[in-house]
Order: sequence, then structure tokens, then C-alpha cells
Amino acid sequence: SSDQKQICIYKLEGGTSGGNSGATQTTVTAKYSGSTTNMGTDNQASKLGLDTSIFTVTANKGGSSNNVGLNTAGDFRLYYASGANGNTLTFTAEGHKVVSIKITFTSTSYAGGCAVIVEDTTALTTDTSSKTVSVDINAESFTLKNVNTDNQQVRIASIEIVYE
Repeated sequence: SSDQKQICIYKLEGGTSGGNSGATQTTVTAKYSGSTTNMGTDNQASKLGLDTSIFTVTANKGGSSNNVGLNTAGDFRLYYASGANGNTLTFTAEGHKVVSIKITFTSTSYAGGCAVIVEDTTALTTDTSSKTVSVDINAESFTLKNVNTDNQQVRIASIEIVYE
């Protein structure tokens, strides 16, 4: 219903160790294609079409019954858990700086809001249904987390990642 709220946190960690300004930027897209399943706990980068020699993607189910979902519809889903302790998905570009991300939520994503945390600084956005959100990162890694306080999923069609 329209009164349900959804929050997704994107926590960004790390930084760069000096001197990367002017580096060549590369854009890649994290997107799922395959059968319906759940992520494991090892590096899941290849499941999202990312180069495993650069990216490590780690899923954690948090307090949820299931880990991050991968759906035949072509999306990945962060599941809810009580106490705002839902799934997390951490993206790390080892030895690189993630400059920015652009998250595209699916048209069937639950309406609600997502928070973006960059090194402990939070920015908020609202509706996630059929919406694209761009965030400047400037860090080596970021974590997506479903922190809904009611049973709502965060459904993501793709994440465009610009790194150098």
C-alpha cells in the first residue's frame, strides 16, 4: 500500500591511497541474468557480470531468512529482516576508486525510500519504483542494505559503476 515505507542504505567505505586524480575512468554494469536463486557467501561478482580480478561482491543475509535473491526477471533483491537488519551487498574495487554509481530500481520495486551512506554521511531519496538514483562515491567500496522496518524488498535492475 502507499503508506508502506522502504529504506535501503548504501554504505560506502574505504577511500583511495593518493594520487589517482586524472586516472582513466571505466564504466561497468552490475546486472543479473539467469535462473532464480540466492547468492552465496563467496565472491558473487561474476553472477552480476563483473570482472572478478577487479571486483569482489559479498552478500550477507543479515537477519533475513534468505540471502540476496537473484531472479529470472533479471533483478537482484535485498530482503527485509526485522529491526532494519536485512540483506547487505558489498561491492569492492580492490586498488581502485569507485567514482560514482547509478542504481536502476525495477518497475516492480516496492515504493519507498533508500538512504545512501558515504563514509558515515547519509543522503536520502524516496520512491524506488522505476527510479534511477545517481550517487558520487569516491571510495573503494560501498554496501547496499535493506533496512526496512516492514516486509519490503529492494529490487534492483542494475547498478552502473564508474571506477578509476
